Amino acid sequence: MTKRKQLFDEEELRKIKLHPSFQNLFSIDDDLVAEIAENIKINGYDKSQPIHIWKEQNIPIDGHTRLAAAKTAGMFEIPVYEHSFPDERSALLYAYSLQLNRRNLSDADLVNAVQKYIELGGKTKKGRLREILSAKTGTSPATIARVMAVAKNTEASNAVKTGKSSVNEEYKKLMGKKHPESKKEKQ
Repeated sequence: MTKRKQLFDEEELRKIKLHPSFQNLFSIDDDLVAEIAENIKINGYDKSQPIHIWKEQNIPIDGHTRLAAAKTAGMFEIPVYEHSFPDERSALLYAYSLQLNRRNLSDADLVNAVQKYIELGGKTKKGRLREILSAKTGTSPATIARVMAVAKNTEASNAVKTGKSSVNEEYKKLMGKKHPESKKEKQ
């Protein structure tokens, strides 16, 4: 159940608990926080962009960048949507769904999101997971297939997450390991 609540006041903002499972879904860019905070100071908070809160836990599940910017700007009230979830898995799937539907994801974010979505069992009856993630992320099914292959390999996914490599580079390495004769043919 989703319920719109107009504003969280200063006391309610102080009571918000950050939870690592939600806070670290995607990286927060400090420069973007500063930019949004400056915009808030000049124009006020855009009330069409509420923070999404897991009501029973008082945990933000979406809007961590906006929340950080509002706090940086010295705001004492913030618009929120309160959601009820039966458990953390349901809340995380909802949060990932919101994020995947609107972000331009880096390779690291995409690998992390795919790993978590699979880990949480985020399959639906609409079709295969690759097509679902493709639609959610705005990337091709072939790209998602490469991301899924990389996400399943600890070494490859860590290389992408740490920025040492890209999904395409790691996928090529994985395919070279699976088909060593293909390297010989290309030489």
